[in-house]
Amino acid sequence: VSPFVFYHPDPPALTHNYEVANTVWVPLQFMADPANVGPYTFHLDPDSNQFPSFTYQDYTIWGLTFRILSDFYRLFNIDHPGDPIITNVE
Repeated sequence: VSPFVFYHPDPPALTHNYEVANTVWVPLQFMADPANVGPYTFHLDPDSNQFPSFTYQDYTIWGLTFRILSDFYRLFNIDHPGDPIITNVE
């Protein structure tokens, strides 16, 4: 996985290949706001785990994507509201 960050004044129309289901444009300010971070519960019987996440519109951003974004914020010394902590839920 290779993340890319770029600026474009107007989000361009993208054409996805077979590996990409969707693209979501999320403002960086949204992800930097602690009020927008919450838990995401991933169920895999018999266990459940909670992960930090953002919910933007109808999309939940968690897991590897959340970790990559957390690293991005740390790279530029930008305060980020959540660390990728995994919590076991019983």
